[in-house]
Amino acid sequence: MPTSDVRGEGVFLQFSEDAIESWVKKTREREAEFLEAHKRWRKNRGHKYPEDGFPTMRYVLLHSLAHALIRQFAVECGYTTASIRERIYSRPPETDVDPMAGILLYTAAPDSEGTLGGLVALGEPKTLGRHLDQALESMRLCASDPLCAEHHPLKDGLTMHGAACHACLFLPETSCERGNKYLDRSVLVSTVETDDLAFFSNFAEDVPETVITAETDETITPPKPVETKLSETDELVDLCDERCQEFVRSWAKQGLSLPEVGYELLDEKGRVCAQAELAWPNRKVVAVLPEGIDVSEEFEQRGWTVFDATDLAKVEGQLKASLGV
Repeated sequence: MPTSDVRGEGVFLQFSEDAIESWVKKTREREAEFLEAHKRWRKNRGHKYPEDGFPTMRYVLLHSLAHALIRQFAVECGYTTASIRERIYSRPPETDVDPMAGILLYTAAPDSEGTLGGLVALGEPKTLGRHLDQALESMRLCASDPLCAEHHPLKDGLTMHGAACHACLFLPETSCERGNKYLDRSVLVSTVETDDLAFFSNFAEDVPETVITAETDETITPPKPVETKLSETDELVDLCDERCQEFVRSWAKQGLSLPEVGYELLDEKGRVCAQAELAWPNRKVVAVLPEGIDVSEEFEQRGWTVFDATDLAKVEGQLKASLGV
C-alpha cells in the first residue's frame, strides 16, 4: 500500500460541555433558521432527505471560532490562511456516544515546512489567550457592516451562513472543511445587529492602563512649562470642518450655546442613519455639509430643522430663531 510521510503541527481546543449546552438552549430560534436554510439548500440540489446531515448550532459556534482563530493566527505564526486547516469535533449529547466539542487547527506538509513551530508557539496559554481576545474583538465589526451583520441564514435561500463574509470570516477553500458554510460571527460576540447570541459575551475587553514615567536630568535640559489644555471652543474648532470654524468662533464670542460636532442620528433600531457636521440636539437643529449623501431628508422626516453648514453666517438670524435665542 503506498504511503506518504507527512509532518505537521497544530493547536487543539476543547470546550466545556456544560457551557456549550447552556448556550445552545438560548439559540433555538437561530438554530431553526440554520436548519431551514440547510433543508432548502439540500432540497434545491435534489437530496432525497433534505433534513439529514444538519450539524447543529454547536457546530456553527465551533466552526465560526475556528475561522476567527485561523485568520488571527496567520498574522503571527508564519503560515498563510490557506496553509492552516481546521478539523471540527462536534457531536451533541442526544446521540448514543459521548458528546464532543473541540477544534483542531493544524498544518501538514510532506517536507519540513510543516514543522516550523509557529502554531505550537501560539498554543502557549498566555499567547493563546491574547490571540483569542484579538480574534473575538475583530469579529465585532466587519468592513461590510451593517450588511454583513444583518445577513441571516434564510435571507436569500442560497446560502447557509449568518453574519459572515470574505471581509470577516470566510477562508480559502483549502482551509475550510465545509466550504464556508455554517458560519456566524454573531454567535461569538455582539455585533451591530444583535447581542443575544454571543457565547463569549463577557470576554475581557479592557486593557489595563499602563503608566510610563521617565526621569530627566533637569540640570542639562531645564523643564519648560507646556500648556496643553485647550478651551472648549478651541477643541470644537479643531474638530469641525474648516468651512465652519469662523462661524463657531463668532458664535462662541456671543456666549451662545455651542453645538455638537459630528452628530449621529439613530433610527428606530439604534443604527446610525445620518450624520450632521453641527447639531443642537435639544432644539432638534442641525447643519449638514452639502457634499456626499444628502441626509437632509432623514433629519427632516424626524422633525429636525436643517441648515447648510457652509452658509451659516448668512442665515445666522434664522438659526437663532430656530434655537429660540
